[in-house]
Amino acid sequence: MMELSRLSGVETCVHKFGGSSLKEASSFIRVANILIENTKGYKGSFVVVSAAGKSTNHLIEIANKSKSEPLVANTILEELFSYQNKLIDAVKNITLQEELKTSLYKDVNNLKNMIEMSSSSQFELAYWVCFGEVWSARLLAAVLSDFEIPALFVDARDFLSVANNEVDFELSVSKLRSLELRNDMIKVVTGYIAADENGRTTTLGRNGSDYSASVCARLTSASKLVFWSDVSGVYSADPNVINSAFPHPVISWETANQLAHSGSSVLHQRTLEAVYGMGCEIQLKNSMSPNCLGTKIVERTEKYTPLVSRINNLGLLRFHPSVEVDSTYIINDFYIFDEKYYLLKPECISKYDECKSVSLLFIHGVENGVDDLLFNEGVSPFYVWKENLESSFIISDLPIKDEQYKSIHELICFGGQYGEILQTS
Repeated sequence: MMELSRLSGVETCVHKFGGSSLKEASSFIRVANILIENTKGYKGSFVVVSAAGKSTNHLIEIANKSKSEPLVANTILEELFSYQNKLIDAVKNITLQEELKTSLYKDVNNLKNMIEMSSSSQFELAYWVCFGEVWSARLLAAVLSDFEIPALFVDARDFLSVANNEVDFELSVSKLRSLELRNDMIKVVTGYIAADENGRTTTLGRNGSDYSASVCARLTSASKLVFWSDVSGVYSADPNVINSAFPHPVISWETANQLAHSGSSVLHQRTLEAVYGMGCEIQLKNSMSPNCLGTKIVERTEKYTPLVSRINNLGLLRFHPSVEVDSTYIINDFYIFDEKYYLLKPECISKYDECKSVSLLFIHGVENGVDDLLFNEGVSPFYVWKENLESSFIISDLPIKDEQYKSIHELICFGGQYGEILQTS
């Protein structure tokens, strides 16, 4: 595979910002300041952005209602237009403001036309949702320009090529080279979206902006990749549920990859695939507290890093040759007595007749006694498999209650033999 930065001798960094980091006009200004501070010393800088706030959810809702309830779809679109219009207040330059508002107005009119045509035509979901990332990338590039920082909006569909749900790296790197992007400009790239082999809009799957960022890091041979969100890295458990959850300053590559395949929202399941083996420094940081250390993903660590991840309402589907499963919906796959099963994202449960709802518990940091731990906490596993000595995936037919989740976390991190390990590490 050709690697841009090695050919040009430019050291590159890639930053990725999620929707929660871009939900208000002030958020875009904060992100611009983060970039000004964190791109110093790099001659090549790329920024990958998600749609602001819940824009993608609203665009999906518009698409779903466009045919059966066009009036409702138009009402949601008007609300989304108002929201996006307010975000443009982040830009103070009047000329840039007007350019952004004109582009937004044209896009909204295109969506209105799509709603009107939905009674007789069918549009792929990608054609609806692609606007969210475009609006974010355009706006952030303008905000940076407002700060007199050279910046350029880049539509990923101009270089990121996908065939059979897989990124074509050789074609993508060739297209990116042909764009002849200036090294002295911060390139603000749309996450999530790409172009298929026929040049049509497609996506990298829900929450695929993380994968977009790691793909950009691969294409540019970036030396650093930073994922910015509203949490300070990888925690021992979900801090929104468990008050005693604590952040890990470092975790190993293997553990991070397992966490990504547990359905956790911290990392997209394909995030690390694209940058494997290229020696890229990876960090997870909080855009609300940019000076916090966050979590660094390293090749290996001797530090004890207990983790408990819980995801309720995932889909479980047994493989059948007659059922084609979209790979972008697959979180993990495994075998039970030579039969293959898929763990799917929640939105897939209703798509397949044989798909049932299950819960997934990922426990890292326990070598022995997982079965006893589950039994004592009243968790009835449908299936348990161990990735290695310390990591276990547990599938349950029943939801994992908050009380069970908290108790398991307390035992692993602070109690008994596991707590003693933690205290001495």
